[in-house]
Amino acid sequence: MTTKRRTQVAARRAGQNALTIAAASPQVISLRLAQMAASGLNPSARDQREMHRMGAEKMSAMNESWVAMGAQAMRMQQAVWAAWLDSAMRPTLPHRLAQNSSNAVAHGMAQMAAAGLAPMSRRVASN
Repeated sequence: MTTKRRTQVAARRAGQNALTIAAASPQVISLRLAQMAASGLNPSARDQREMHRMGAEKMSAMNESWVAMGAQAMRMQQAVWAAWLDSAMRPTLPHRLAQNSSNAVAHGMAQMAAAGLAPMSRRVASN
């Protein structure tokens, strides 16, 4: 698969994850807020556990997202350096540096968005 095609696939995956989050979040939020309102001022132990689990779940998803995006950022930097080294080894093709670097950055950014949205999308869809 070409870099352009992989970038398109990653961008599509990021868009699908964002759409999943946008579609499911209002439903999940309204359901959870209704549960909180129904429990009143003195929630039961079960309600307190559920509310604690909700908060922990959000923190876990955010942590997974940051780790995935950080790992993808490192892979993107490696790809840019590889493009730079490739063009340095072939000085007769100086335009390759800009082309290879921009392709690596574009692909890396699409991958980073997809990797960052995936954990949140999974959590929202599972609720």
